[in-house]
Amino acid sequence: VLAEVDMLMGNLIQPMSQVITQGIIVLAMLALVFAYNPWTALAIVLVVGTLYGVIYKLVRKRLRRMGEEMQTVNKERYQACNEALHGIRDIKVTHAEAVYLQRYSQASRTQARHTAANDTLSQTPLYLVEATGYTGLIVIALILLGSSGDIAQVLPALGLYGFAAYRMLPAAQIMYRGIARLKFASAVLEHLHRDMGLPVPLFEQESAHDAARQPLSLQHEIRLEGICYAYPSTPDKPVLRDFNLVIPANTSIGIAGASGSGKSTLMDIMLGLLKPQAGKVYVDGVLITPDNLQQWHQAIGYVPQHIYLADASVAENIAFGKRSDEIDAERLQRAIRAASLTELVASLPQGTDTVTGEAGCRLSGGQRQRIGIARALYKNASVLLFDEAT
Repeated sequence: VLAEVDMLMGNLIQPMSQVITQGIIVLAMLALVFAYNPWTALAIVLVVGTLYGVIYKLVRKRLRRMGEEMQTVNKERYQACNEALHGIRDIKVTHAEAVYLQRYSQASRTQARHTAANDTLSQTPLYLVEATGYTGLIVIALILLGSSGDIAQVLPALGLYGFAAYRMLPAAQIMYRGIARLKFASAVLEHLHRDMGLPVPLFEQESAHDAARQPLSLQHEIRLEGICYAYPSTPDKPVLRDFNLVIPANTSIGIAGASGSGKSTLMDIMLGLLKPQAGKVYVDGVLITPDNLQQWHQAIGYVPQHIYLADASVAENIAFGKRSDEIDAERLQRAIRAASLTELVASLPQGTDTVTGEAGCRLSGGQRQRIGIARALYKNASVLLFDEAT
């Protein structure tokens, strides 16, 4: 989302525009030389084109390989940073700093080396082609001088060829550099194209009118029939097989089981975050489908195992997804009282406007969980789902 899109712009979109604009300059200079002497123009195309063609053929596979490795090491850099910062307590206690520093520095060195190699391979041909071009210009001058013997007749032709070389050789180098950067970025383009080509779920395509429809509130029962689910990584080991469950309205039900028995998977299926390979979920006899999933979400208050808090105020974290000017003050206070947060809010320097810090770092684990509960209650949902309610 961040690094590869930037790389696509810097190494694909911009170079492509440069190839087009500089290509027009090269064609204009060749047309000028061709009008004066077609054979000289043909010789220029053959010499310069052959030089750049041979150089590109020698380096294109390496550019492609470096582009693929750049993707990998960039991911490793982000991963090392995220893990080190989120797991800072464990890293300090276990003295694992050196491991993460080594992971980051190794990936960074590889990235720096490939960046330098890409620039070097893109710039080096300039000196070879310039030397060849100006050597050719001297050879042409000597040939013309030897054939005519009059410097006055040679100067206009030399001026034309010199002007063409002055404009054409840098333009040809920029074109080559752009093509080399295109090759370097081809792996990123394929990666992004593959992701952009993924199907968009139907509920994400809903219009504002569809999003404003009434929640699919629970009146009678939630029914799960014949649910079967296996994760894509282990398709031969289903977590749930022919699972049936009926939850009447206005009741509380607890689902217990060993770790890995499928409790959170069942929760995600009820939330519509996972689609079972077989089976159906009904709410008051209405089948949950992508068409009405957003309405079902509007009726749900959900408290996950790990409460996510944004680096925002307590009020904005409770009314999650709402702007500060959209928060209903009465509903906010009701949710705070129900989640036993009144004492915490009273102790904060700015009350509900106090910023919780990154990932809620200024709050204790219990306080973060209570904010998660208040978030679920703020919605006035007809169904409350608690993952690891303890």
